[in-house]
Amino acid sequence: TNHGEELMVLDTSGEPIRNSKLIIDNCAILIGPEGGWSDRELQMFKDKNTKVLKLGDTVLRAETAAIVSCATVIIE
Repeated sequence: TNHGEELMVLDTSGEPIRNSKLIIDNCAILIGPEGGWSDRELQMFKDKNTKVLKLGDTVLRAETAAIVSCATVIIE
């Protein structure tokens, strides 16, 4: 990614998003399917140095996760 741009993946195995100290101008947040990301997909993200984050301990529906993740990034 370029300076100021960030690609983030949401998964229950990730670091809490509130602990990530995000300082970004632009970002893309990838929200997984209902069953979660496969191990292969998560490994691909990690191999590409993509941050794997989680919103919290509660599993959210995809449409709710999209709203909460955007709000969290804006607030942080």
